[in-house]
Amino acid sequence: MLRQKPFLSSARQKTLPSALPTNFKQGKNMQPNLYHYLNLACAVVPAICLFYYIQKNEFAQTESPRTILRLIRGGIFSAIFAYLIALPLYFLFRWLLGFPYSVLHFFPASAAIGEAAKLFFLKKSFWHSAHFNHEYSSLLYMFLISAGYIAAENVLCIFYPELSLRALLSIPAQLGVSVVCSVFYFNSKLYENHGSTHRRRFHLFLGWFSASVLNTVYNLTIFWARAEFFAVFLVFMAVSFLFAMYIMRQQYEQKIK
Repeated sequence: MLRQKPFLSSARQKTLPSALPTNFKQGKNMQPNLYHYLNLACAVVPAICLFYYIQKNEFAQTESPRTILRLIRGGIFSAIFAYLIALPLYFLFRWLLGFPYSVLHFFPASAAIGEAAKLFFLKKSFWHSAHFNHEYSSLLYMFLISAGYIAAENVLCIFYPELSLRALLSIPAQLGVSVVCSVFYFNSKLYENHGSTHRRRFHLFLGWFSASVLNTVYNLTIFWARAEFFAVFLVFMAVSFLFAMYIMRQQYEQKIK
């Protein structure tokens, strides 16, 4: 394994924000605190509610084991693809800013690239599938793609002990966020079927943007365990959840009519 450079000089170490965990500055494992558990609950509870609502109102057709394996494998390939693209950015940030700053600036770029990679695989492999015809399909597809993605990502994270806490807490976060963005992706698919190009692109962007922002703020809260970051994550998750519920209720009301 390549030897890493010293994290920061003593002079530059003093310029780090005092709120940044000491263990993280030194490249060591961090211990979870209250904000980590609250963040975890905010990511998981809305996802469970959406999952229950979709399952209650939709006919859940059974996917074949081959399809499930393809989705998980696609998530793994998406993680590797995103990693290869994001790695040069990480080393660039590290060279310009030093280790702690490089990770904190890297999270937005990493989240955006990772969500784009997952969306690319979904569109490339399953977007035009005959089985992609209801909310539950979109939910299941994104859930399994995210499961494969986070599995591969966590394998890559074992080489960085300072990211071990993030690797653990990102499992339910990635899966929870996948449930939220799946609603926007399915709505985009519906608008495509009806020939509405602008609305299709808008909801596709909403799914990618909401997942990227939620993952970014979630990761920042893990390292900067402060009320401000938790509040931002809570508000953005609530807005995404309520908007997703509003979209689904409109769809179900139209079906009843």
